[in-house]
Amino acid sequence: MENVSIQTSQNITISQPIASIGERIAAAALDMLFIGGYFFLVSIITAFSQNTMLMAIMMAPVAFYHILSELLMNGQSWGKKILKIRVTTVTGGKTGFFPILIRWVFRLIDVTLLFGSIATLAIIISKKGQRLGDMAAHTVVIRVREKSADGTLYTKLPENYTMNYPEVNKLNESDIYIVKEVLKVIEENHRSLNALTIADKTKRELEKKMGIQAGIRGEHFLFKVLRDYNHLHAN
Repeated sequence: MENVSIQTSQNITISQPIASIGERIAAAALDMLFIGGYFFLVSIITAFSQNTMLMAIMMAPVAFYHILSELLMNGQSWGKKILKIRVTTVTGGKTGFFPILIRWVFRLIDVTLLFGSIATLAIIISKKGQRLGDMAAHTVVIRVREKSADGTLYTKLPENYTMNYPEVNKLNESDIYIVKEVLKVIEENHRSLNALTIADKTKRELEKKMGIQAGIRGEHFLFKVLRDYNHLHAN
């Protein structure tokens, strides 16, 4: 239960690391710490006024903490953000309102009830590390890749670089992130047959979007596309 295959919008299957149960428990503990701290501050503020209505209004965000944070922070609560994990759909897409709402509703069953023991058991049993809320919402919790120089769109270009495919202007950042991810898969798997097959499939999808046909191998095409995109957006 270490990786999950996610199909991107470009119909490319990428392996993503699933968040471990330890990471999820730690994130939940941090969220509880933040909620407890907020509750403590509200208690102090409202203690002098003795206004129960004011306290009820100020405590409302606590009840909706998870649904609001995951909606506003791209599938992350503050605990998940610190642990560098996030919620995504099983197809790799951004979680919308309804999947997050479903996870939040099921939280009462698999997290709140019996102090999270149901969620823990479900995550251990599930091949994709899903609690009941994830299964109902068709979501998974994955690790967020570090945004290092290798994890950005940037790639170094030689001086006086000349573009190969001006049609690269039809691609967006999401397409280029996929290109970098596939090139990384090729490198990590020592140009295995499976990795090269993924490269060829990615090439075909990008050719359709760019409206061209390149008569070179997939990995070479992706490398040139990556450099062309950098050149285009650097000028």
